[in-house]
Amino acid sequence: MRTRAFPTFRSAFTLVEILVVIAILAILIALLLPATQRVREAANRTQCQNQLKQLATAAHSFHEANKSLPSYFGIYPAKSGWTAGAGGKTPFGGWLIWLLPYLEQEILYSDLVAECATNGNYPTTTPGTPGTPSGPPVTTTTTITVGGHTITYTTTSTPTTGGTSGSTTNNGIYKDPWKTYNFPFGRCPSDLSAQPGEIVSGWAVTNYLANWNAWADSSGTGSDVFGTWSPKLGGTFTGYYSRPTTFAKISDGLASTVMFGEGYAKCQNQPRIALYTASYHNFGITSGLGTSPTVDSTSFSSNPFGYGMPNTFMFQTQPEPRHYSPCPAGRTCCDRMLIQTPHSSMNVALFDGSVRSVDATVSQQTWSNALWPRDGQAFDIDWQ
Repeated sequence: MRTRAFPTFRSAFTLVEILVVIAILAILIALLLPATQRVREAANRTQCQNQLKQLATAAHSFHEANKSLPSYFGIYPAKSGWTAGAGGKTPFGGWLIWLLPYLEQEILYSDLVAECATNGNYPTTTPGTPGTPSGPPVTTTTTITVGGHTITYTTTSTPTTGGTSGSTTNNGIYKDPWKTYNFPFGRCPSDLSAQPGEIVSGWAVTNYLANWNAWADSSGTGSDVFGTWSPKLGGTFTGYYSRPTTFAKISDGLASTVMFGEGYAKCQNQPRIALYTASYHNFGITSGLGTSPTVDSTSFSSNPFGYGMPNTFMFQTQPEPRHYSPCPAGRTCCDRMLIQTPHSSMNVALFDGSVRSVDATVSQQTWSNALWPRDGQAFDIDWQ
């Protein structure tokens, strides 16, 4: 009589086998994760470059329609008293305002024009009552060192007691939706200093900064040559209030001059405000240094730079978004007096509308030549 054979069953995985499988999975994940991150960063980098291209195209369209670039800061069109306008009835702010119609934001722009025509372009302030002086004036001296240059300036204030605060009604770009509008073309997804749509210090922020300010021509003659650390030749340096410039004044060539660059949206807890370029941008020019600063004569002219000081300071490559000071030893943290890129090299848009990357090993002289529009200097081989 034949006996029925019963099937044999394999026992469960042993502990060793499970550990081997886990180890293999861990190795695969470790191999795949960097590749995934590289693919994601490549996609982000392409998007950031496309947005630079979009801004450059908008600037070209504006120039074609208006025969000049927009005002870097102030009002447009430029006219006598272009630095004024706080109580005026036209938009007052940064270059991005006037590019909005060329960036598919016609409705936002026209609504801003209508808002300013009705309520003005600056906050309306109802003053409070003054306080009583409680002591002698106090003078504070501030010294900052950036890019190897030292700047010293003083401020004076009188302590007071009592008094009441005034009230403020926001108008123009200080009012929503413009103040907090999340511009879809203004943020690079690689930048982790501020989250997408994050409002920093009450403002919408941007990663893209323009370079047509420090060397722009306030006289309208195009006679100045910005190639040294000095104010404009034949006149007072007007910084970010300089008159709009034109492509014709870029004698070094449109393909040899940087138009836009990148910067962290938030640096040293300060915002790169999208619609107010006079604050914390520092690309080609610093922010204002006070009404009557004293500048170190060993580095700069003694003329005041109350509306910003020209600079071609070298960019930072992938600094930590944390506060620059204090920065842990051996680390590089974001310095708001500079510009920075979240990529391994700086993305820039040139005045001819092309977009390219500038390697972190580029020399200071070559970088300066790329920012100066009419210095007549050829690039070194490190620009290739």
